[in-house]
Amino acid sequence: MSDGPAFPPVGRRDGLLVVAIIALGTAIRLPQLGHLLYESHAFRQTQTALVIREYSRFGIDLLSTPLPVFGAGADVPFELPLFQALAALLTHTGLSVDMSARLLGLTFFQLSTLLLWVLVRRWHSIRAAHVALALMQFLPFALAWGAAALIEFMAVAFGLAMVVALDTYLRRGTRVHLAVGAVAAWTCALVKVTTLVPWAVLLVFAALSLARTRQAVFRSAAAAILGPGLGLLLATTWSRYADSIKASEAATRFLTSTELVDWNFGTIESRLSLTSNKGLAYHALLEVGGPVGLGLVLALVGAFLGVGTAWHRAGLLMTVVAGPLVLFNLYAIHSYYWIASFPALTCLMALGILAAVERLTMGAPALPGVTALLTGVVIMVAAVVPLGSDEVSQFKHSNTVPSLPARVAEQTGPDDQLLVIGCDWDPTLLYGADRTGFMIRNDTADALPPQSSMHTYTHLVSCDPRLDPADYLPAGWQATPTADRQIYTIGRKDE
Repeated sequence: MSDGPAFPPVGRRDGLLVVAIIALGTAIRLPQLGHLLYESHAFRQTQTALVIREYSRFGIDLLSTPLPVFGAGADVPFELPLFQALAALLTHTGLSVDMSARLLGLTFFQLSTLLLWVLVRRWHSIRAAHVALALMQFLPFALAWGAAALIEFMAVAFGLAMVVALDTYLRRGTRVHLAVGAVAAWTCALVKVTTLVPWAVLLVFAALSLARTRQAVFRSAAAAILGPGLGLLLATTWSRYADSIKASEAATRFLTSTELVDWNFGTIESRLSLTSNKGLAYHALLEVGGPVGLGLVLALVGAFLGVGTAWHRAGLLMTVVAGPLVLFNLYAIHSYYWIASFPALTCLMALGILAAVERLTMGAPALPGVTALLTGVVIMVAAVVPLGSDEVSQFKHSNTVPSLPARVAEQTGPDDQLLVIGCDWDPTLLYGADRTGFMIRNDTADALPPQSSMHTYTHLVSCDPRLDPADYLPAGWQATPTADRQIYTIGRKDE
C-alpha cells in the first residue's frame, strides 16, 4: 500500500483545460436555467419543485415534506428533502422556484464532474480524466439532465465524494478523509439511498485494489462500517419514519416501502418480461449509452483494455451494472435513474476511447489530437441519433405551461382547493396552476378524500374528459360542468 500522495500534482495546462471545459459546460446551460419544468419526467421534476415552493412560502422543516396533491398540508416524505430545502433558500434571493431548482441541480452536476475527474486522474490517467470530463459535460444525456430540477446529481456528488475521500483514507490513513467520506456517505444515503448502492460497490473494488495487509483490512473495515454501512442504517431509520407518516393516511399508504417493493425491484415476471427488458435496453443502448449502443461498446472496451488496474475497471463496470441489476423496474421505466451510474459509464467510455486510439495510432505523437477528435465524433453522433436528438432538443428549448393548468389558474382562485381525476398523482397540473388539492388516483375508497374534508374543495378538474366525475366523488356530492369541459364546480346534491 502506498503511503505517498493519493494522486500526482496537476500541471498548469491541465488545470486550465479542466476549468475551460467546466466553464463551457456551465455557460451553455445558463439559458436552460430559465426553462420551465414541463419536459421529460415533468412528474418527478414538479414533485421536487412543489416541495420547494411550499418550503419557500411556509418555512423549511426537514422532518416534513409538504406535497399538497393529497390535500392542503399533506406530508408525504420520501428521501430527506435536503435538496428542496437548499433550493428554497435560493428562492429568497429573488429566483423563481424553477430556476432555483435548476441552478442547484447544475451546481451538483458540476461538482460531480469535478469529483469524477479527480477520481479518474488518480486511478487511470490525466488524459482519461479529461475525456471523461468532456463526455460528462456534452453527451446528450448530460445536456438534458445536467440542470434538471432533480435530486439525482446531489446524491451522485456525495456518492463520488464518498469514494474519493475514503479511497484517500484507504491509501494514507488520514482521519480527516475518513470523516469527510463518512459524512458524504450518510448524506448520499439520506438524499437518495438508491444512488449510494452503486458507489458503495465501487468503494469495495477500491479497497480490493490495495495490498492485503492487516492495516489495509482495518482501514477497509472502518471505511465500510463508518461510511456506507452507517449510511444505510440512517437511510433505513429515515425510511421507517417516512413510512409511519405515509401509512397514517389512506391516500398515501400505497407509497410506503412495503407497497413499493415490486415497483422498485421488479417481480420475477417483470425481470423476464420482454417489454421490461426492451425498456431497459432502450435506455441503456439509445438514451444513456448512445449513439446506438456505441457508448456501451466503448465502455466494455475500456473495462477490459483501458489503463489502470483491473480492480478499478471492474469496479466501474459493476457500478454501471449494479443499479439496473438491483432496481430493475426503476431503471427499465425511468431514464433519469441512470444518472446514478452515468459518471461511471462516461469513465469507462473514456478508457475505451483511449484504448481505441492507442491501437489506431500505435502511440504516435498525434495521440492527443486523435483522442479529442474521436471524443468529439462520439458526442456529435450521439446528438443526432434518435433519443439523443430529443435530449438535445430538451436542452435547447423550453416548453410553455400546458393548456389545462393554465386554464385552471385562470378559472379558479389562488385559495381554491381542487379535486383532480384522470392523471394519477402527477403534480404537474397542480404545480402549473399554482393550486393545491387532492388527486384522486382511482375510484377505490382509499383513494378518495375524507368525507369530512369535502367542503374545502370548490372545483373538480379532469385530466381525461371521458371520465365521469360522479364515479370519483363520495356519496352526497356532485360535480356541475362549467363552460370548460374539463373543469367542474363541486357541491352537495341537496344544495
